[in-house]
Amino acid sequence: MKIGIITYNRYHHKTFQIIKGLLKKKYEITLIISKYKPYKKRKIHHKHRPNQFNGKNINQSIKGLNLKLRKLEDGNIYDDLDYVLVGGSGILKKKYIKKNFIINCHPGLIPQTRGLDSIKWALYNNEIVGNTLHFIDERVDAGKLIAHKVTKLYKSDNLSNFFQRHYKNEINLLINFETYLSSKNKIKLNKKKAHMRMPYKLEKELATKFKNYKRDKLKNA
Repeated sequence: MKIGIITYNRYHHKTFQIIKGLLKKKYEITLIISKYKPYKKRKIHHKHRPNQFNGKNINQSIKGLNLKLRKLEDGNIYDDLDYVLVGGSGILKKKYIKKNFIINCHPGLIPQTRGLDSIKWALYNNEIVGNTLHFIDERVDAGKLIAHKVTKLYKSDNLSNFFQRHYKNEINLLINFETYLSSKNKIKLNKKKAHMRMPYKLEKELATKFKNYKRDKLKNA
């Protein structure tokens, strides 16, 4: 199977974790390069995923890997590809979207937890934490659902290792996307508005919110 991965024009950690997993499965991979736009720096109280950028450009990063390169703005970028995965990109313009073809893993349970900082908002609101594999469309985190995966919770968990497990699940869902294409593993959820970044003052409450989440979810397990 021929797989495209949309990513940035510089090293992106999540993308290369996905590549590593896909190469083990013998997929033929084409990187579709989008322009990286730096995010505005902000104060963070709880880091929920690893650093994603190390400064290397994409050509340095792929040395020794058998990967093809295309630019997002080039014509016919999806020709001969079976599916495209989102490794890293901003919101795609309408002209780059193809129905039921581009797969993303959103780190929240769609349609309940959408937008940014999804795991933090789920904990803050005492909602189920999980990832969603879905096809993207023109809406924000609202494309056709493929599968939900709830992030396991253990009595020994702290906020840090819970974040790590949640992030690893996100990567594994993308690596194993083909397994989930016929999945019936979906949870019925109410649709809510997409979130913006969580303000720092609310992030400071997350340790307490996580304790409440553990108490409630383990009690009902």
